[in-house]
Amino acid sequence: MKINLRTILIIIILLTTISLLFQQVLVQLYLVLISLGLILLSSHRKKNMKSLQQRFQGLIKLFVILFLMQIIFRNEGNVYMEWGIVKITDQGVNYGLISTLRITLIILLAALLFQRPFYDYLLAFHSWHFPYEISFLIASVINFIPTYRSQFLTIKENLYLRGIYFRKLTLFQRFRTVSQLIFPVLSRALLQVKDRAIALELRGFRLYKNRTFIYEHKLAVWDWLIQLFCLLLLVFIVKGQIL
Repeated sequence: MKINLRTILIIIILLTTISLLFQQVLVQLYLVLISLGLILLSSHRKKNMKSLQQRFQGLIKLFVILFLMQIIFRNEGNVYMEWGIVKITDQGVNYGLISTLRITLIILLAALLFQRPFYDYLLAFHSWHFPYEISFLIASVINFIPTYRSQFLTIKENLYLRGIYFRKLTLFQRFRTVSQLIFPVLSRALLQVKDRAIALELRGFRLYKNRTFIYEHKLAVWDWLIQLFCLLLLVFIVKGQIL
């Protein structure tokens, strides 16, 4: 079952709103499980799961550091253990778990967005009657991130061929190497922006008010049902928080 991008965007709005409004570990865990289920239902689930596995392997240290910082710098609540000035409290553990789950949720939702091609965003925003300039700008920004990542991975592969392995470098050496790779990757991305701008000018971008599209993504029955349920649930949650 392929879910329409408009449905995915409404689900993401709902999940992020719930994540911000509710500061409970179980709520964040349920949101992560829902996002993981959406990835498993997507048409590119094998590719996405492999990519997510690689991302989480690289972010495990970040998760551990974030979790420990929340425990160390939050001394409110009941004390579980205490070593001098360091206290492990229930509030610290709670906020540490919430922060870790929230970052996990962001990564999963980003995977849902990045798997979609450029024209899907144009069609989705066009169906919502967004101005074409704004639709093109948002789609370009979202498409820039996976493009940037693919270029970064290409440079890393070139370094592997030269005998430079990231896994064998220390944390300081990795940070220094990554900081040196940012500039060539950004320069390539800027060159692509320049080429795209020239192509748009040659094709008469913004010359006509109305545009036609080759493809048209119509909403299926389950898309309408999911969107209606998400919107009603979002209104109910926001209204409950206000009252």
